[in-house]
Amino acid sequence: MPQSRRLAAIMFADIAGYTAMMQRNEKEGLAKVHRFSEVMEAKAASNNGEILEFRGDGCLAVFNSAVEAMHAAKAIQENLQKEPQVPLRIGIHIGDIVFTDGNIYGDGVNLASRVESMGVPGSILVTERVIHDVKSHPEFEMASLGKFQFKNVEKPMEVFALANEGFIVPKPDELAGKGTRLTENATQGKHRLIRGILSGFIGILIAGGIWMNIYWKGSEEVLPDTTKTPSIAVMPFLDLSPKQDQAFLGDGMAEEVINLLSKESELKVSSRSSSFSFKKQEVDLSTIANKLGVDHILEGSVKEYGGRVKISVQLIEAKLDKSIWAENWEEPLEDVFGIQEHIAREVMESLKLNLIEANKWNVEKTAPDAYRLFLQAKHQFDTESNASKARELVLRSLERDSSYAPAWILLGHIDRDFARRGNSPTGIRDFKKLHELAKTHALKGIKLGPNLGYAYASLANTYIQMLGKSDSALFYALKSIELAPGDANAISITGLAKCFNHEFEEGLALLDKAEELDPLSWISIANKAWGNNIAHRFDLAEDSFRKWLMLQPKAGYLNYALAICLVEQGKLEEAEVIARKEKFEGARKCALSIVAWEKRDIEAADTYLEELIEGSSSSLAYQIAQVYGYRKDVEKTFEWLERSFKQYDPGIIFAPFELAFSFMHKDPRWGPFVEKVSK
Repeated sequence: MPQSRRLAAIMFADIAGYTAMMQRNEKEGLAKVHRFSEVMEAKAASNNGEILEFRGDGCLAVFNSAVEAMHAAKAIQENLQKEPQVPLRIGIHIGDIVFTDGNIYGDGVNLASRVESMGVPGSILVTERVIHDVKSHPEFEMASLGKFQFKNVEKPMEVFALANEGFIVPKPDELAGKGTRLTENATQGKHRLIRGILSGFIGILIAGGIWMNIYWKGSEEVLPDTTKTPSIAVMPFLDLSPKQDQAFLGDGMAEEVINLLSKESELKVSSRSSSFSFKKQEVDLSTIANKLGVDHILEGSVKEYGGRVKISVQLIEAKLDKSIWAENWEEPLEDVFGIQEHIAREVMESLKLNLIEANKWNVEKTAPDAYRLFLQAKHQFDTESNASKARELVLRSLERDSSYAPAWILLGHIDRDFARRGNSPTGIRDFKKLHELAKTHALKGIKLGPNLGYAYASLANTYIQMLGKSDSALFYALKSIELAPGDANAISITGLAKCFNHEFEEGLALLDKAEELDPLSWISIANKAWGNNIAHRFDLAEDSFRKWLMLQPKAGYLNYALAICLVEQGKLEEAEVIARKEKFEGARKCALSIVAWEKRDIEAADTYLEELIEGSSSSLAYQIAQVYGYRKDVEKTFEWLERSFKQYDPGIIFAPFELAFSFMHKDPRWGPFVEKVSK
């Protein structure tokens, strides 16, 4: 394998706050990246430098001498401090590097990156090795920032900043990044000896740094807090295509990485729904991390052209807005599956987590054209809310590859959504047949992809909606969290399944955990609302219903559900206000009839009930049964519950838990009815 060794002045530069910049204004951010790359190329070339790699907001370059590197860095910063300003940090170190078939080996590159990470916008930081070569050049005014301990470097190293007029010299409290600042006492006596021994020992165990495809990665110099669970949010990858028409590819990449990371029980992974809720919002990185309750953010970009895909990713420590690992690829589209797995593995290693069994990391693969159609289907279903178009696309994907498990799982999910609404492009209008169709497709996906935790969660959800088949739902839900213990959706579904099996304490604890992982997901919050509701913890259910409303203010049947929850707490005036906000007429009439009955306004209650029966008897049989339940009319309640069962009404799954029906529990017909519903 051809190899070359070179002693060089290594420059590492990156744009500070790049993530927040792109979140605020993507067009402006891309313009600054373009300006940065133009200036870097021009100033490096004029100082005999060589650009080795750009990776979006960062650049790696080498120079023949420290003096040339300093002249280039000074010119770059002077240029980029002019309008439109680019907030750049630069680090320079002299070290030995080895080139091997496009890869770069050597601690010098890592050290340049770590020195750069300590800087602030407008600064140029260098190591003592650089100072040795430029001390006879009075055009460079240098200021010492003190000595720092760096990973895999046995002795502390002094770091300097260019202090010429117009350049920023970081203050001590501004220095962060990947070096540990030493006090005088820390470099003396036995403390210095212990540090040297530890550094040398770690250096033996972890030797050197590898730069695959010319990428840079690092990790914090301070040992991690082992008492705290590492946490991460994977953001939707930016679409860098000229026409901005490849969002489906970026979303798909990010979601698959989430699925892989969710297999790790020691990592808290924010779900897709929470992470993606910030898409196209102008929110800075620290705010996102704070709202999601995570310490790290993985972000990236993607662009497909001519059957190839260009992908860039970086792992960021959110508190400091510091990149701790980054990499980029330019490969054929069919190689995207290996890249997804590689990203997940690198994240695990960067966060110092043990890799799980290799067989669980297997990414389901398919042909490029089938994969593209699959991702387009997911985008239509998850982002555009176009289930009909999504179903058409996923069927086209399956025509090209009928063995691709994720496509079958998606088809099952889509058909379950149609079952919930009682219609389908297939022409089927029967709830039961639609649920059976969804179940069949989900089972097909599980058969083809038995290690996909989310497949079992999807099937469990289908069983819950199939008239509360709680035993089957719990069986598949437990399998889902066995395979994907960090998947918030799997945890949420398992919690709800346990509640439907009357295992309320365990179920509600899981629902709490799911919301912690998934604080901005209406699905997790909705499941928690229903779990508390059927456990008759109406105050907690009310809290979740209100959170759900904040996330989905236009959702149908939600104000109706909250109004009934308020009735159970005796909050009748508030219940009436909420009931009137329900956008679906039938659900609104149901809630208003119940509220009026509880307020002893019999005339109004009867009017609402008559209007409900007249307008919605074929679709809201369960709600009519609810109204009669509050009136304690046994025969009418049974009549409409039976109608609800025959119509395969989704609401029937709540009947065994409904307080409005508790007066019927001693009726000899109740037991057989509940058994029939739960089979």
